Amino acid sequence: MMQPSCTPAQVTIRAAAEAFVIRWEDGHTSLYPLWYLRGLCPCASCQGHGGEVGFVEDAARLGEVDEVGNYGLRLVWNDTHKTGIYDFNYLRALCPCRGCRAQGKQAHLASVLPPKYSLALEAFLSP
Repeated sequence: MMQPSCTPAQVTIRAAAEAFVIRWEDGHTSLYPLWYLRGLCPCASCQGHGGEVGFVEDAARLGEVDEVGNYGLRLVWNDTHKTGIYDFNYLRALCPCRGCRAQGKQAHLASVLPPKYSLALEAFLSP
């Protein structure tokens, strides 16, 4: 099986839909609800230093996006939270689409997302 690309070809913010979209070089498209990205912020303040990913419930809105070299993005939230660097490997691993979840890439998220957010994610991804 070919490894998925962790190099973005295009990054788009859909403000009206409160969504973040990355089209990867291998043609795959990841659609992330903004609350999902804020909740899975990789910074030490949100995740601690233990290595296990947790979900932070926060109603912050995305303020801006900054490139961090060639390896990631810094998302700045309107609550001034800005220390999380979402590297492209992490973003690709967080892809919430049904195809990626069916391949078992999101096994850790099933236990991380509170039930109401699991339902919200399903509703977000429904056509």
